[in-house]
Amino acid sequence: MQKEFLFLTLTTPNVKSDDLESEIKHYNQSFRRLSNRKKFKSIAKGYVRKLEVTYNQKRDDYNPHFHVLIAVNKSYFKDTKSYISQKEWLNLWKDVTGIDEITQVHVQKIKQNNNKELYEMAKYSGKDSDYLINQKVFDTFYKWFCCKVLNKE
Repeated sequence: MQKEFLFLTLTTPNVKSDDLESEIKHYNQSFRRLSNRKKFKSIAKGYVRKLEVTYNQKRDDYNPHFHVLIAVNKSYFKDTKSYISQKEWLNLWKDVTGIDEITQVHVQKIKQNNNKELYEMAKYSGKDSDYLINQKVFDTFYKWFCCKVLNKE
């Protein structure tokens, strides 16, 4: 059976640098809960997820978010029993995170021969335009990525 792909972006409200580590742990736990849901398991034939962290200079806070590429059967888009609407994705994400303030998720079908979403997955975990803003922001990214991700502390 042929496969199609969904591009799903999951986010929560921004956090301050002191809360970034715990928020990322919460993200991982929440995604694990999501991927273990019956609805998710029934449609996902495989997936790849990537964590990206962006920095908001005006508010001095961070937005960790997942980009998820999900392989689904080609019939997924026509099967009303298995299809998950954007509203359902939002409700699932709110439920597994326990955060009712989440207002959106983004989900779209990847068009044949469109590599835009694949490029998004391949980007770095943080944008240099974010982490090179100043020393404090750089230190937060460095502490999170180098010490926590690479060393698995």
